[in-house]
Amino acid sequence: MANWAWRDVSIGFALQSDLTTAATTGFEFIPAEVALPEHVRDAEDFTFSTAQVGAYQPPAVGGKHGATFSVRIPLRGFKSGYDPTSEQPGVDADVISREIALLGAVVGSNNSAANSNANLMLGAHLSSSNAYTANDVSSATSSAVTVQAASGANYNVGDFACFDDVSAQTAPQLGFIKSIAADVLTLFEAAANTASANDENFPTVTAYLSNAAPLPLTVRIVGDQTEFGLKYIGCICSGGSITLNANATPILELEFTCTSREWDDSIGGLQTSDAFARLPPIIGNNGGRIAINGSQACGLTDVTLSWTNTLKFFECASGAEGYNAVKVVERAWSLSYAVPHDSSDTITDGEHHYEYGFEQGFAASVSITVGTSVGRIMSILCPSWHISEQPTLEDIDGVLYHRLNLRPGEYSGDGASTNAGNSILRIGFA
Repeated sequence: MANWAWRDVSIGFALQSDLTTAATTGFEFIPAEVALPEHVRDAEDFTFSTAQVGAYQPPAVGGKHGATFSVRIPLRGFKSGYDPTSEQPGVDADVISREIALLGAVVGSNNSAANSNANLMLGAHLSSSNAYTANDVSSATSSAVTVQAASGANYNVGDFACFDDVSAQTAPQLGFIKSIAADVLTLFEAAANTASANDENFPTVTAYLSNAAPLPLTVRIVGDQTEFGLKYIGCICSGGSITLNANATPILELEFTCTSREWDDSIGGLQTSDAFARLPPIIGNNGGRIAINGSQACGLTDVTLSWTNTLKFFECASGAEGYNAVKVVERAWSLSYAVPHDSSDTITDGEHHYEYGFEQGFAASVSITVGTSVGRIMSILCPSWHISEQPTLEDIDGVLYHRLNLRPGEYSGDGASTNAGNSILRIGFA
């Protein structure tokens, strides 16, 4: 006999054809920390009459719908040994990490394109910009890149873009494409670096917030013995976060609600996850940068992008555990950080400028970027977000800070609304 040590678990997922039909093949495993799942079951406990004082009748037990669990994953980029000159993320299999595929499904993107497990894993639902093109840069400024004649048609408005010298890859020009005029790609904001003539274009993928329906997953959690196996069916992401602190690796946390679950004593055994390059910690030597309204900002701490999906599961007498469909009825995204009070802060009519901005409903763009080496680059763009509640004061290590909570507002400043264009949240990888 053996006992299940919870530290020794592997977790894998695969796409389902619908909410209630469990996947049986195609599982991809990820190196994640798995919290103990919470199992629930509908039950009604009546005060039955009994033949003995103090005795009870068993409760009336219903379905198993509603199990929850969460995972934490240090975000990874593209495959180890990635060759951008011959492999295109979002097009070729096994290039993007499994968590990028998950993240794209969580924000919506073009989920209808992930119509098979293989397409989900390769990132068909993400927006994939131009494949690697040698010497594609004709000229560049910090806010616009002119590519070679007729090459502009290969790019998409809203996509993440990456340009650098193929032999160096130390100071890439990164940014989200705001508009395309012939072969001139104007970026949403000025980049930290500027490409040189004859630099290369490197392929990217972009996850973007959309109204696409969530993708149902089967998740397997297995232990080190054949008998140690749990299957969660119809798993829908109900919330999560990405922590984005300076000097730390970006961490993705996902929370799932499932419509059914099963113990299985035949699927266990620890599994190897495919090798992908982990994103570097967010520091300047790794291209770490936070920009507010296009200007670099320092001092921000406890930076977290988080979300909650309010789910409506639809009852069905013939559905597994009494349900057969789900809809996200509200997508609540927020960006939270604390920023130190500074002598240069402005006061208007007795209001600190963050409070004044909250009162006036001002919007700002926020971008967070890390990485200089292709395959290990990520950038997040919040193009028009506003403070959603009264800023609060915090004492952090003896210094006065303002805690800000932002949420997305409407945005229509891009040159097109297809794919990631005009999306109110984008997460790009290169």
